[in-house]
Amino acid sequence: MWWLLLLPFSLFAVTESDSMLFQAESFSKLYAPLIAKQPPPSASPRTDDLLRRSANWLIVDLADLRTKESSLLSSLSKESLWECLSLIGFDGVELKGLKTPISLQIDPKYGTDQDYGKLVSNAMKKEMHFIGSLVGSTTGKGIDFALALKNIGSYPGLYSLIEIPEKDWGMLPEIPRSALGANIPWLMLQKLKEKGYVPEEFEPYVKLSHWNATECIRCADGAMRRWIYLHDDKGHPKLNWLSPTFASERLAAGDAIHSIYNLCQPILQIDADIPPNARETLSLTVRKLKGYTAARCKGGIDSFTNQTSDLLYDHLTPMSAVHALIASDAEVLRLTYRLLLDAKVQPKRLIHALEPFKQAPCNFEKLTEEELRTRLLRGDKDRLAGLTSSLSWITACYNCVPDLHKKREQLLELHVLLAKFFAWQPGAFACNVGDLLGASGPFNLLEPEETLYASIPVQLGNAQSFASQLKRILRTRRDISLARAELIDVPSVDSKGLFLLRYRLADTGYTAIFAANFSKTKASEVLESSDYVCTSAIDLYTGQSIEKTQSSSFFILNAEPYTAQLILFQPKIFQSMQ
Repeated sequence: MWWLLLLPFSLFAVTESDSMLFQAESFSKLYAPLIAKQPPPSASPRTDDLLRRSANWLIVDLADLRTKESSLLSSLSKESLWECLSLIGFDGVELKGLKTPISLQIDPKYGTDQDYGKLVSNAMKKEMHFIGSLVGSTTGKGIDFALALKNIGSYPGLYSLIEIPEKDWGMLPEIPRSALGANIPWLMLQKLKEKGYVPEEFEPYVKLSHWNATECIRCADGAMRRWIYLHDDKGHPKLNWLSPTFASERLAAGDAIHSIYNLCQPILQIDADIPPNARETLSLTVRKLKGYTAARCKGGIDSFTNQTSDLLYDHLTPMSAVHALIASDAEVLRLTYRLLLDAKVQPKRLIHALEPFKQAPCNFEKLTEEELRTRLLRGDKDRLAGLTSSLSWITACYNCVPDLHKKREQLLELHVLLAKFFAWQPGAFACNVGDLLGASGPFNLLEPEETLYASIPVQLGNAQSFASQLKRILRTRRDISLARAELIDVPSVDSKGLFLLRYRLADTGYTAIFAANFSKTKASEVLESSDYVCTSAIDLYTGQSIEKTQSSSFFILNAEPYTAQLILFQPKIFQSMQ
């Protein structure tokens, strides 16, 4: 039982065969003959190939879901559910939280392997691709950590684990009774660094450091040892990706094999805190297995450059979009995309997710200078003060709209605007279940209560519902292969709240414009480009033509408040896709 791991290690024995590293190496040995026959992996990201297979993802956070059935996975396996999701346009799904931090197996609280197998079978009938996650920068305090503290095999090499000789135990904090360890105060940590035990800099003058000390543990060789180890903000021990044992790399490789071959997850996420050398190795390993990687990044624009993963989660433009919505000013958003172009980062390399908007924003990362970050944060916090709701990111962004909290029609209009902003960009689009139902959880996916929107089947029977409008948005995106388009430029405009992107479509070479008006006032702009000469202008969402002189290089764009358009310019009259 896992609760035994909370007891002092001298009171119980652990079984190595239940550890993640042991299981990972078992998977590696089992599939090694098959993998050896695979050709060498490409050194370049396979972005276009992945986007052709799967470009519209649904994020299902299992912790947010409730069911009346005995198994959550069993309740999600219903064919009718996957039929609805396929009709909306999803071709990928992430079951967030499927595995625990201390195991490579499915979390038993959600169901059995058989339940998961049935779910996968029914989903794959609708050509769904599953997105999984590789072991991250930390693990829980499970069997692997217990074996590391017992100094067994290469398990200590999994973690940033340092043995402190008995002569210096007096430099470590006292451990409360029945506790595994205690935090090392920064003054004590400073002395340990002076003695050469702590290998990296640490933040001084903090109440709690990122280093813990263990109690006295009797190890496998009979010796008594005390350790210090690095952990994250949740207390989870950090993996060591530069150990000569390569234990973390072996764990991640086995996890990738298990995820792709056993769990049918061809797309695997890479954690933002994994160092660059390990990220590159993981990307190549997954590519060797015929899979794809989607990496999370942190930092500024440069965090997207020199990445070997096939797709990267966009953590910058959502924050700029939040500011545009709150301030009715898209200038920072325009700046962000221009910086992306300057850095040669195409939006099709990115995953544009509604998920960051699950809660109202609380901080902004640095874009160009600290002053810009501070100014935006201060102004937006003033505008957001005191706002909470199930869809806090919508109500917060639009607190200036009259009767916003009372009018669901207005909330729906704003929600659709955000969906168009994320979906009508090249790259992958991701949406969580909470967006489909209008709630932040917990909720029953099949029989939702106290959500802004009705159940998904009911919504699909209403042409004006969010799910039905999202269906049309994703169809528009699919019909022109927008996911693989190239961003040409970010046109300058006079209207503060208007945001424009100009694309070159992958299959036809035609030009398209994405326009979003984040303001409550109508915007009108005169655009000029040689790409507009001898073309017709078509609103791809409605399938209707827009007035334009075909021989002219000028185009007049009219944008109503809180609306978005995707406009195609082509050399002949467009046939409606409706």
